[in-house]
Amino acid sequence: MPLDYEFVQSYRRIQETLLVSTQQQLADALDISQASVCAALTRRSIPPGWLLKLCLEKRLNPLWILYGDIHKKYLIPTDEVPDERSCGSSTLVSAEAVSGSPALMS
Repeated sequence: MPLDYEFVQSYRRIQETLLVSTQQQLADALDISQASVCAALTRRSIPPGWLLKLCLEKRLNPLWILYGDIHKKYLIPTDEVPDERSCGSSTLVSAEAVSGSPALMS
C-alpha cells in the first residue's frame, strides 16, 4: 500500500534541509549511489533507509519529511545531543508510523 504523501514536496524538504540541489549532491549527502537517488525519483517514493538515516544523523522527524509542517521538523531539540543508541527514544516515531501503517495513519 503506497504512502499518502506528495513525493515532490517530501523530496524538496530533504534537498532543502541537506542544502543540495542535484541528484549527485543528495547521493553524497546520504552516502548512497546516484543510481539509488534516480531509482527513488522513478518510483516516486522516499526509501525507508533515507528516513532512518535522516532521523539518526540529522534528527529529522520522518513524518515531517513525508507530510510537512503538520508535524515537528525535529524529533528532539537541536541543542540536545541524542543518545547514539536511541536517537532520543522517548520521542522517536514508531516503525509502523514510518511505514505508513493504516492503523496509525487514521
